[in-house]
Amino acid sequence: ALGAMVQDTFQRLAESRLAEGIDHFEAKRFPEALASLRGAYELLRDSPPTSSAQVDRRTELAYRLALTYQTLGDHRRALIHYRETLSRAPKHTNASLQLASLLAEPDATDAALEAAARLLTNARQRAGNDGRIIGRQARLAARRGRFDEARRHYDSLLLRGAPTDALALEIAAFYGDFDRPDEALSWYRRVRGPGESLAKAVREIATLRAEREARRFGWTRPSTEIPQKARGMLERARGAQEAGRLGDAERLLEEAVRVAPSYSAAHAALGAVHLARWQVERAETAYLRAVALNGSDADAARQLGA
Repeated sequence: ALGAMVQDTFQRLAESRLAEGIDHFEAKRFPEALASLRGAYELLRDSPPTSSAQVDRRTELAYRLALTYQTLGDHRRALIHYRETLSRAPKHTNASLQLASLLAEPDATDAALEAAARLLTNARQRAGNDGRIIGRQARLAARRGRFDEARRHYDSLLLRGAPTDALALEIAAFYGDFDRPDEALSWYRRVRGPGESLAKAVREIATLRAEREARRFGWTRPSTEIPQKARGMLERARGAQEAGRLGDAERLLEEAVRVAPSYSAAHAALGAVHLARWQVERAETAYLRAVALNGSDADAARQLGA
């Protein structure tokens, strides 16, 4: 009986700490929220739940801890507690979405991106056509270079109703990143504004029209106009190569040269990755493309002569 009384006391204290933590979080007092939530967690660490209500509260506690750690930038602990949340409640949609976002960080590996995609697929199967999930699926598929898959997700999203200006801009940028200027123009023209959204659409339309004229007259596109997406991929690929993740580096660079075929630096970097993987013929092809696009690339030319 005494043990039951102690356990009940701990349970009530933990629920009080959990409520405090939620209040602190909603008020954006994140360090205080973490202290309260960790206090609740420690109180319950060695006390197994005895009812479905207690299971639900512990699931809520794990989720709130994960969310707070993520907000404070401690992604390692956030991952731990999101996974704990899903182990207790596999159908917890918000935990699935947040975990997928963490797994798909800018320097994510192929395996992490695949895991994020699976989480989103499972969440959509459970929750139905939730716009939050479909939008994330579209963006993740685009990031992985899967044009047809991303377009299917965007089409599904559009079935839910008329697109907002923000969604129209996003879809336009998606088509632009995949070198489909006509579709991009069509979507930029759907932005109605007023405000910055319309101003951005007007700027992008002018840029696309200028690029179209440049191609029409055979003008060389300046290197400064390489899409930011391709530049970002090159930087991420260099980081992956330095960390020894050659497969990830290769994937990023192949996507970069698909987005920006005239990006000589990405072709040269791809040659270096192929060479590091002992893919000599593929390396030579990549270096040849780099030199053809930029005859002053001494490093690529030297590799060809090696």
